[in-house]
Amino acid sequence: MQAECLAYDFVRFLYSPQLEDCARMMYMHYAWHNVPTWLIGPQYCGGPIPQRRANVLQVWPQHGPLESLRPEEFNPRIEALATQHCK
Repeated sequence: MQAECLAYDFVRFLYSPQLEDCARMMYMHYAWHNVPTWLIGPQYCGGPIPQRRANVLQVWPQHGPLESLRPEEFNPRIEALATQHCK
């Protein structure tokens, strides 16, 4: 994802159903880019798409806990990063 003030990525998202395996395999890639990185699994649960949860795992710069989040819970974190980054 690029910020309006930049021509390069300030955050990266990777999509994979096997989050921990992907985290190990992609370590060199996201460490080299050195931007905050999350792995996002497929959506699960029924209902409208905006209400469906997905497993989300922050892997860079720190490995965070596995969380089950809806888009409305995760998107504000990214918006806050973009706002802080462009100051």
